[in-house]
Amino acid sequence: MKELLNDKSLDDINTLKLIICVLSFITVCFALILFLLLPTLKNFKELNILENSHLATLQEEQANLQFNQERINDLKEANAHSFSQFEQKFNPVHFRELLEKYFQNVVMKELENTNELYLTNNISIDASMDKPQNLYDFLDNLKNFESLVKISPPLIMKAQKTTTSIHFNAKVYSAIK
Repeated sequence: MKELLNDKSLDDINTLKLIICVLSFITVCFALILFLLLPTLKNFKELNILENSHLATLQEEQANLQFNQERINDLKEANAHSFSQFEQKFNPVHFRELLEKYFQNVVMKELENTNELYLTNNISIDASMDKPQNLYDFLDNLKNFESLVKISPPLIMKAQKTTTSIHFNAKVYSAIK
């Protein structure tokens, strides 16, 4: 133990050599850290670019979705009456009453339904009218009918002595069968 107390090796230390060794050690450690971190930093940069690209795409799609949602809501508001007509069950008696309001000698025949989506009734109509204005009035009033009815072509009109005969098909669409 006495030898340790008499040890003078620390007195002979050159401070310049010590500083150079410490700086060399720090430089080597720093170089190793950079060497190990450089690939990680490169991957981080690539991932950051990829994330920004995904964020830009996401924001673009969200804006597109918002625009389409607003458009759907506008269309729903504009076509609210048609949607309410679509939700009603077709009443042939009320339709006949509407026809007889504008035409005489009304004959309605049920046709075979095609496989058209939501088509509930396909009706052939033969009637006669005094003046062609009755047809236009009927078509205008059909927009306000309780069910959604589409007049499909051809619309055949033939002049008689005092009246005009008319033949057309009416397709009734409904969500309720």
